[in-house]
Amino acid sequence: AGVTGGDLVVTALGTGCRQGELLALDWPDLDLKAGTLSVTKSLSKPKAGFVVKPPKTPSSRRTVRLPRAVVETLLARKAAALAAGRLDRPV
Repeated sequence: AGVTGGDLVVTALGTGCRQGELLALDWPDLDLKAGTLSVTKSLSKPKAGFVVKPPKTPSSRRTVRLPRAVVETLLARKAAALAAGRLDRPV
């Protein structure tokens, strides 16, 4: 599982990323040690369901600096997910 719930809201407020970019986030997109998020995909909803695809424009692919509060929130969520067995391994 990726970033969800309240963590998604904190990440949205801290980064200004678009909704589709946030909904496509997964743990490998985050480098919490460096405090960055890589935007490489986006979730969209064409007529036949949801699709994860690359962003529409090349300039939409970017690395976003994460505020300290976002990093701390995500580190806590990641630790909880590992402890609960929802992540197979640290990513």
